Amino acid sequence: MKKIIIASLLYFGLAHAQVAGTPYILQSVPSGNYVLDAVSQTPSIAVSVRKLSKNYTGYCIQVRRSNDGATRDIGFDANGNLDTATLLSFIGANDGYVRIWYDQSGNGKNLTQITSIYQPKIVMAGTLVTSNGQPFIAFYAVPSSTVYNHMDVSGASIAVNAQVIVVNKFGSITGSDGFLLGDYTYFYWHSRPSTNLFHSSFTSSSVYNGTLYINGVATSPSVAPFHTSLKTISLAPQIPNTGTEWNVIGRDRTSHHTSNGGGYSEIISFPVSITTNEREQIEFNQKNYFNL
Repeated sequence: MKKIIIASLLYFGLAHAQVAGTPYILQSVPSGNYVLDAVSQTPSIAVSVRKLSKNYTGYCIQVRRSNDGATRDIGFDANGNLDTATLLSFIGANDGYVRIWYDQSGNGKNLTQITSIYQPKIVMAGTLVTSNGQPFIAFYAVPSSTVYNHMDVSGASIAVNAQVIVVNKFGSITGSDGFLLGDYTYFYWHSRPSTNLFHSSFTSSSVYNGTLYINGVATSPSVAPFHTSLKTISLAPQIPNTGTEWNVIGRDRTSHHTSNGGGYSEIISFPVSITTNEREQIEFNQKNYFNL
């Protein structure tokens, strides 16, 4: 009997990991392979609407319910997808806003927004917000208004970016705006809204002269379009620690806010270079998962 009890306790300890701050909620240790498992380098930040690494045992997002302001951490299902069943059950017929988008890199670089009017949406009137059939964090505000959606990087800025891979889109309504990544001080990732992903005059030289792939296809940053359908944007800046800094998504300084239904599904940034094969594997995985 003693052996059985010990074996059961060992199994329980190996099969589950308790998340700090949630004494009564257990997150299952994931099984299977995830997109970052075969990558040799650890990212500076990795946020997504799905699980990215078998080593990550935390939550995906923290959401706020519109009718009463209650919040809840939402994890993943057994397949590593966002636990939409729990999410929709909690939100009910209301709107669901993203308060925290948890960093899966282990570096604690969560994307956060504690001010309600600035929070992006994940559920609208009880219906999951999606893009290409997968959950999507939507920035729905009107351009250049005083009320816009954005999420800040916890702690210090992401100052060194050797390889950035982002799954996002900009709003399709006339007058939409937004930068791929933003900053409260700089405009290193400056776009030319409605025409170009990067601005020839204002984008930093490190970004503008970087190596860019869109959905896995090599593209010059000088001709990359301001995309209004979901894409995987993979950019290796020319100089990783010069002119690549960012600390917010959804806004840049006091204008150029992502708006009119634009938003994000996944953001991964590495502080050092990854191999061509690793980049291609990530892009291929993203194209399949997000139906690009």
